[in-house]
Amino acid sequence: MKFSQYLLNDNRVARNSRTLHVIGKLGMMVEKKLRNNHSRPVDVIHTAKVHSGRISLRIDKFIMNGNIIEKEIVEHSPSVGMIPVDRHSYVYLVQQYRHATGKSLLEIPAGKIEKGEAPEKAAFRELAEEIGYTGKFSLLTTFYLAPGYDTELMYLFQCTDLKRVVRGQLDDDENISIKRMKMGTAIRRCLSGEIQDCKTIAGLLAYSAQKNVTL
Repeated sequence: MKFSQYLLNDNRVARNSRTLHVIGKLGMMVEKKLRNNHSRPVDVIHTAKVHSGRISLRIDKFIMNGNIIEKEIVEHSPSVGMIPVDRHSYVYLVQQYRHATGKSLLEIPAGKIEKGEAPEKAAFRELAEEIGYTGKFSLLTTFYLAPGYDTELMYLFQCTDLKRVVRGQLDDDENISIKRMKMGTAIRRCLSGEIQDCKTIAGLLAYSAQKNVTL
């Protein structure tokens, strides 16, 4: 729907010829300006929360290229992913059941950032909970996991100088087993399609590019 059509269809607009003429011209001017400036942030004209919980869902309406666009947006807390590597160049991954896929996936340790929690503190907590290790944390990169519909931003940390700690309490929906393997083996499993989790593929490839991992 064009912006001018949206204005004309708005029930709050008075239905007289002069008003319609002015609004029609205004709408066409806005559409022309938007077409000539594709880098301009979109104008959100309406948003509605349709579900609230650990993960929430909202519906946004916004103007882009002179059109009214409606999108369903998943609201998810930011998260952390960790690449824990020991002094022998072995990486620690976790195998866990993912109900949405109907199978178990091999993944890097990861988890959400709690409200008010710093990303590095969240990485420290999640690594201890999932694999029972701590270490030296350094940020590799950040990336969105599904930017077409999801707000989740992941902070990716490399973790070295690993030290054992008491493993924390897992969440009720976590059924995790720890898998230790050579980094080169993990990279080959990403490239072969055996590892199918996107954050794990992105994280391991980012690490290997920075560290020049030999396959």
